[in-house]
Amino acid sequence: MQRRLLLKLWRTTLPRDLSRRFFSGLPSVEHVNIPAASTGNVVVSLHNISGYGPNSPLVIWIPPFSYYDGYDPTALGLPRWLERYPTAVLNYRWPGLYSDPPSPTLGQGQAGDGQTEPPSTPVHWPNPLHDLLFGYSWIVKTLSPPDFGRRDIYVYGSYLGASLGASLALTETHPHRPMGIRGFIAYNGIYNWTTFLPDHPIHKVKPKPNKGRGNLLSLGSIIDTPNFKSTDPPEDNTFNLLKQQAPALFGDSPANLFDPFASASLFFHNPGLLVPPDFTTKTTPASLLPTEWALAINTLAANSATTTHTRPPLYDDETCPAYDDDDNVSSLDGDDTAYHHSQNNKILTTHDAAISLLPKVPRRGALVFPPRASTLRIPDTLLLHHDPPRAPRSGRRLARKEKNNFRTQAEELAGLMRRSVEKLELKERGKWDADYEDPGLREEDAKRRVNVGEAVGNGEEDNREFGLGLGEAGQEVAAEWLRERMDG
Repeated sequence: MQRRLLLKLWRTTLPRDLSRRFFSGLPSVEHVNIPAASTGNVVVSLHNISGYGPNSPLVIWIPPFSYYDGYDPTALGLPRWLERYPTAVLNYRWPGLYSDPPSPTLGQGQAGDGQTEPPSTPVHWPNPLHDLLFGYSWIVKTLSPPDFGRRDIYVYGSYLGASLGASLALTETHPHRPMGIRGFIAYNGIYNWTTFLPDHPIHKVKPKPNKGRGNLLSLGSIIDTPNFKSTDPPEDNTFNLLKQQAPALFGDSPANLFDPFASASLFFHNPGLLVPPDFTTKTTPASLLPTEWALAINTLAANSATTTHTRPPLYDDETCPAYDDDDNVSSLDGDDTAYHHSQNNKILTTHDAAISLLPKVPRRGALVFPPRASTLRIPDTLLLHHDPPRAPRSGRRLARKEKNNFRTQAEELAGLMRRSVEKLELKERGKWDADYEDPGLREEDAKRRVNVGEAVGNGEEDNREFGLGLGEAGQEVAAEWLRERMDG
């Protein structure tokens, strides 16, 4: 009787026009078109909602890629390990990953009704983020428990869904709110898209010293080997696909990779990179100057070449083909004797001043996240990944940094989240809780809060995630992690 009363009270809180916005009459699955400002609608699919009370924990599933890349949200079933929970599916719009997407296995009794619309205008970043936030806001507003009840939300996503889920979980985990995110599960996400840029330090290696031929390269020197492949492990096909399609996903704008809502790791540190002009060009500070600035600097450099302390031009003829030595400025307004002083006079010439104004590559530095004045908290997290293929062993190997793959992406984010928990949250707690004065206990608690590990994927069991979801072993790990929190 009490359960029926609670259900009745909960249903009365739904918007009156909710039934008109449902376009599927199936009893256990309902699909809702949520207006996303002027960019169209986002589709939210509700599974098993009516069979649970308003205070029951809720799962939000973010699929591995966009439904604009080929699947019908009204025909998509839940991953099997989520079928026992009330679940809301956020079907976002982020085309560009697939031209010929894989087909999902439909859920029992489901069939597509063809009511999804193709994009009328280009949809790229940050549109998928907007879809996510509009859908999440609608879920919280519509499915919140009545009165003073509380409802926990747990987010699960894989691949693109994991990238989006990480930013959602990190920015919407407010423990004091009656309904909000309490935990996050991710599988094979990209949490730092800037690692795909050629300037990122992950693409540089430290060579071993050559004892037989002398110290041609110092031990601390770093060489860039973008075309060196003999010791590289084989690329993971899906990871390589994400790398190749980054320009299409982010609207051919590398600046979008630096958005922390796309690259969640950047909530915790600055990227330590300059924004390049495209996705493939290595960037130097000089290359970021406008062409007219380059011409002016080269002209001034050539004009000062008559001094005893000549300086090379900032750009060569290849970089600035419009530059012509015959067009050098022969005189300057005012007294130009500063350009002809002897090298003993330490005078800052115009050329030196121009070089000093070049943008400098920023050093990577840690950021305080969550902000100290915020009510945000690092959520309980499970970051799963599959290990990349192993490289064949060879006689000569380079001592190099870890290659970029799903494992290194997960381990980097896990390390940053744990550091935040340990150094910020628990250290502050240690001021009034004597137990957390111990650094060892803080470190242990941070590792317990943020878990990372290998999971088996791409098995027959995960067809409802297009072959991009957790395999049987991974499902067991994720289901047990979720069960401990939802049923505890």
